[in-house]
Amino acid sequence: MKKRTKLVIAAILMIAFVISAIPVSANDLAYTMTLGEAKELALKNSPKIKQQLAGNEMADVNRRDAWINYEKARANYQNTGGMVEAYKEAMDGARQAYDAAINAVDDSKVILENLKKQVEYETESMYLNLLLMDSNINMMKINYDLQAKMNEVENLKLNLGMSTQFQVDEQRRKAMEMSKQLQELYNTKENLRWQFNRSLGKESTYQIELSPVAFQPIEHGTMSEGQDAAKAAALAIEQFNRTIEDKRHDIEEKKVNASDKVEKLELEIKQYKLNLDDTEYGIDLMMKNLHEKAYLAQKSVVDNRATFDMAKKEFVSQELQYDIGMISRMVFDAARAGYEKKQADYQKAVYEYYLVAHEIKLAEEGIFLD
Repeated sequence: MKKRTKLVIAAILMIAFVISAIPVSANDLAYTMTLGEAKELALKNSPKIKQQLAGNEMADVNRRDAWINYEKARANYQNTGGMVEAYKEAMDGARQAYDAAINAVDDSKVILENLKKQVEYETESMYLNLLLMDSNINMMKINYDLQAKMNEVENLKLNLGMSTQFQVDEQRRKAMEMSKQLQELYNTKENLRWQFNRSLGKESTYQIELSPVAFQPIEHGTMSEGQDAAKAAALAIEQFNRTIEDKRHDIEEKKVNASDKVEKLELEIKQYKLNLDDTEYGIDLMMKNLHEKAYLAQKSVVDNRATFDMAKKEFVSQELQYDIGMISRMVFDAARAGYEKKQADYQKAVYEYYLVAHEIKLAEEGIFLD
């Protein structure tokens, strides 16, 4: 089943990128950055990763301090000849604190590695969304130019007595609305570019051009396989199981001379088991939703591919008609706008399918995105 999933993804992505991304606006001052370069920069400069690295260093310092405290507590206990119960309890507590500090160091390493993969995904998502923004802006420019020309035509018709002021105002309103939408797209892209630059460690105004993307197929299992893999890899589940095991060990130690504490430990274990069940259920549900999302995304790629193919044939035909003078420039521009939209829709569908497949793969590795 995994092999079949991989082949389906590979086939769709290979078909998808027979067309290239719509070129971004030319800017001689901008650096053209590939997706691979962007991910490398993000791994090096991401604020999230830097924060986690600092946290890892702190966890290591805490481990060192916990060991020193344990050594002191053990020395105090040994100096009393093992006869003072309070010193023994202090030593046992210090040992537990040291064990917890070791676990915290190990967990911080897992969190860092998972975070790196998450940052790579987020960088891909922002990069692809910026490419889509460029496509949408390019398409919107064509539509705006078309509306502006229609506005000129409507004014000319008014002067010739072939239109009314109402029709002129209506056409002007459409052009103004298109201009507003175009400006909103520019603003949205600018905000996304600021976020993207920050994740790369660049100034917010840093100019970057993006290049078309060719994806590698992503292999993932069935929903059931993914649920099992995700639960096996989830750090939260490992932590719950570790805590439950520690408390069971505490129960065995306290059965003899601290039986009054056993009941409380058993209740705590029960609570942790309930939390564990909730976490496992949440992972199962999340994986189910991701696979349903992937199914719809795959269907969207197929549907948009068919629509794009038809639009491309129609556009080629209309382009020939324009070249031999059978249709006007305005009609040709309208056809081009329609074709550009179908191409952008198809491009968007491919990106969304790739990202959800990547999200499934991350979830199977115990990395759950917000």
